[in-house]
Amino acid sequence: PADAFASDRVSIARYKLPELPFVASPLGCGDTASAILLSELCSGKELFPAFRMALGAASANCLNPTPGQYSPEEAQKLLPEYTVRNL
Repeated sequence: PADAFASDRVSIARYKLPELPFVASPLGCGDTASAILLSELCSGKELFPAFRMALGAASANCLNPTPGQYSPEEAQKLLPEYTVRNL
């Protein structure tokens, strides 16, 4: 898979997305990522770790045939590694 990126106008983060063993359905992955990102930010997390959680949840959503449903335990296993550099 391609890498994902996030920026806060000062720094940029590059996330190495995990290789999935299979994809049951990609439906709902973007919605899942958006919901988790918003939830994490509203809970006080910084952007880069929050986006990491969102990507893990979206990846786990791919493993479930039902859109928008994922296992939080599976999402934890799929959290991507990321690096941050200044712009």
